[in-house]
Amino acid sequence: MVVIIQNKFFLYHWILLLPWLGLSAALGLTILMERLRLPAQFKFAVGIAVPLIWLALTTGFKDHADYLSYKSGNITATQWYARFEDNFSFNQCNQMATCIQRITTRDEYILVWGYDPLIYLLADRKAPTRFIMNIPLRVNFVSTGWHDEFLKDIATKKPAIILVANNDAFGSFGLNATSAQMLPGWTAYYDLINQYYTLQPRIASFDVYRINK
Repeated sequence: MVVIIQNKFFLYHWILLLPWLGLSAALGLTILMERLRLPAQFKFAVGIAVPLIWLALTTGFKDHADYLSYKSGNITATQWYARFEDNFSFNQCNQMATCIQRITTRDEYILVWGYDPLIYLLADRKAPTRFIMNIPLRVNFVSTGWHDEFLKDIATKKPAIILVANNDAFGSFGLNATSAQMLPGWTAYYDLINQYYTLQPRIASFDVYRINK
């Protein structure tokens, strides 16, 4: 269902299956060991060896070794999170959130025009709209009522900062342009930003617009 809804397969979609696959594998191995009537010591050895062999055949060893290096302080958090970067970057979100905390107050709104709602959480700032990611507003089948609702939210709550992503093209959604590239095509939204906001120096992969005082 999640694959159908998102129209794309992500590796994390397997997470929901892992507990059941693990239980099934353990049950199957237990039944096999009982039928083979092997000594208890051998069963214990097999129980240890099978997970280790599985790790050796995957990237498990490196993943766990790197995690231990991170927890022991041999590599930094930035280096650890950099291992998982693709379209999404925790490091960039964290960098952006740190900046947001420095230039805004907790009672001010911020808007992330992109696919990085984690920034709201890391920065401890509220979104001015229920559209915490912009894909529902960018797809071809979007409701015009959603556009109107979004613009009304922005005009009413006036976020102190608007962040516009430059690395979020999603071909699987038919979104071959980034949020920054498509922005001029939505004239009403683009004009609102240009009228009430000033472009600041880019931070990470985000264009930063700050409201005019």
